Formats: sequence, C-alpha cells, structure tokens
Amino acid sequence: MEDRRESERVPTAFGSQTSKLSLDGVFGIVDLESDRPLGLMANIAADGLQLTTWKPIEPQSIYSFRLRLPEPILGSIFIVLDAECIYCKQGNDQRSYLAGFKIYSITPSNLKRVQGLLKSLGKTEAASSI
Repeated sequence: MEDRRESERVPTAFGSQTSKLSLDGVFGIVDLESDRPLGLMANIAADGLQLTTWKPIEPQSIYSFRLRLPEPILGSIFIVLDAECIYCKQGNDQRSYLAGFKIYSITPSNLKRVQGLLKSLGKTEAASSI
C-alpha cells in the first residue's frame, strides 16, 4: 500500500492497547452519531490520524469523532472533528484493526487543539492547517 500521508505522524503511548477501549480512555475515540467507542488513537498527524479498533471500518466512510485528551488544551479535554476512513487493515494480533483517517472538517478551535496535542506529544513543528 502506498503511503499518501502529507504530514509526519506522531505516535501516542496508548494507541496499541485495544484492551483499554472505553468512553473514558485517554486518546479514546467516540463516534458522535452512535455515542459509542470506536477505538484508540494510535497516532496523529496535522492532516489525519490512525485508530486501533476491534472491528473493521469501511473505507470512504465519514465519521464525526470526539477524541479524549490526556489533559485540557485550550480549556477542553476533547477534540471534535470529522474524518474520512482512507484504509482499514487487520492488526498484527489478528484481533484488532488499524484504520487510517484523513481529517475532513474541523473548527478553528479544535485545529488549535490538534496543534497543541502535536506539540505536547513531542512534534517540533505543529500543524499549521488542514
């Protein structure tokens, strides 16, 4: 599979721990339409993110997400965004899946939270635009 990422991805410490999927989990992703946990953020870039999830996700589907942060950024512990699934493949453990998403729509305040998250995860050059 060709790597089409436009931005450097930054891994999270919790991205591969599928046993800890929950609404309250740090870096947990909730589908806003169903209000159910979808997975954990494995990594993030200026223009997208990768989830570790327990069920396959259909490519070209668009989701509205709520991402729980480890600490508040600009007064909120959540980032809300819309993203399109670009790919989904089975994980190495055969019990989970890795799904890549391109950010489709995000408010300016949530974009600033993404920039802050990238900085806090150790990326020296934060996201400038999506």
